[in-house]
Amino acid sequence: MPLPRSTTPACHALFYINLMIASIESIFISNVYIFICYLWSFLIAKSDFEKNKIPNNIILFGIGIYIFSSVSVYFFFEIHLDAGETGRSSALWAFRPLADTAAGALLLAIGFTLWMLRLLGAGDAKMLFPIGLILGFDYLSIFSLILLILGAATYAIVRIPYPRSSGGSRFIERLMEIRSTGRIPYGVLLAIAFALALGRRYLAETGVY
Repeated sequence: MPLPRSTTPACHALFYINLMIASIESIFISNVYIFICYLWSFLIAKSDFEKNKIPNNIILFGIGIYIFSSVSVYFFFEIHLDAGETGRSSALWAFRPLADTAAGALLLAIGFTLWMLRLLGAGDAKMLFPIGLILGFDYLSIFSLILLILGAATYAIVRIPYPRSSGGSRFIERLMEIRSTGRIPYGVLLAIAFALALGRRYLAETGVY
């Protein structure tokens, strides 16, 4: 970004102060966005684990997170490059609406196909759309790899013979129910894979790794 045309020390100081404020705001907004996304993934996992169902309002909440955040970045991170020229600051989190929507549509199409084959629940299939929106194309491969590993591990665990447990907490009882029926709450696996892929994207976007 070029310095202002004025070369006075006061102008330079004001310029760098504005840059620092914009950077702090960007970090804050990005961290809030990440927190809300993780909260969303927790709600998905909790609902599917306890009820074997993902309500539509949770799915719509995920879409709303993306829309609100992308609009906020577009309107609130505008900065002046120099007189008569404006540009969008590179907020820590990059939103690419067309590409992100295409990523969501691709996952939704895959989810719909799996639902038609009775390999995935309707809620799980619909949840793939906001996951694609938030992750974007660049991180779908990471998400898919993590999901594949989690799915294989879960399938193996469910198929391992185990002694029937009597009593225990509701959590343990639910685990026993899953193992006995073989009905895996795939929403939990999707939420975990999403959270891990999101963390990887966050590290990449912030330049940590």
